[in-house]
Amino acid sequence: MMRSTLTDDLQCLLLVGSSAWAKGKTDGDTAAVAARESYPANTLNNGIGDVVLHCYWNSLMPFSFGRDIAKKVVDLHEDNNTTRPLTEGEMD
Repeated sequence: MMRSTLTDDLQCLLLVGSSAWAKGKTDGDTAAVAARESYPANTLNNGIGDVVLHCYWNSLMPFSFGRDIAKKVVDLHEDNNTTRPLTEGEMD
């Protein structure tokens, strides 16, 4: 599952609505499963598996609810996730 914070989830829910929020979570989960199945566990955090996860997730969302909402979801996920190290956000 894509990592997020409560603030991240609430802001996203309010900004894009419940349907897009739920689909974004589903797309994130789909991407996370694909990354875990295809890459070693030690690459899923700041490695190639993490890159694939983010690329796949970002490629699914525009098909789910359009480019503009997908950008809002990704920006909120990246900008508001304060539970991770700064270097991880920079990598993403």
